[in-house]
Amino acid sequence: LSQQGITFLDFESLNFSAAIDHSGEPVWFANTNIASERFAFRQFLNNGHIIGLGPWKGYEIDLNSNIVFQTS
Repeated sequence: LSQQGITFLDFESLNFSAAIDHSGEPVWFANTNIASERFAFRQFLNNGHIIGLGPWKGYEIDLNSNIVFQTS
């Protein structure tokens, strides 16, 4: 998935999500503090936030990996 020159990569089998710019330089990665075991990217929202999944929870985070919303 991509958004304005940013490509999001989700390696679910490695429990790793990241984003690279148009030059292939890393600009974001899933902070392991979001979910204790993993965070898998699912959708880029119009407001610039990211929807992702962790074990048994869903998250909305900003690009600084701050949790905006999480399911219980």
